[in-house]
Amino acid sequence: KAGNRKAAIGHWKQAVDIDATNFYALYNVAMELVNDGQRDAARPYLERFARTAPPSLYAADVRRVQAMLARW
Repeated sequence: KAGNRKAAIGHWKQAVDIDATNFYALYNVAMELVNDGQRDAARPYLERFARTAPPSLYAADVRRVQAMLARW
């Protein structure tokens, strides 16, 4: 929110490292990397999110991520 994408990416990565099932953090680190133009760095996070996020909670986001990965 403060506009410091680099710090946000670091914090999201730390959250994912602490809890690999923190799907909110996993999605957000991926999207911050995408928005920062770091597609290659985002891909593993996007793939993990698409593969492991519970569809009952993240169906729309999983579809969005799958479509994004298909375009790349």
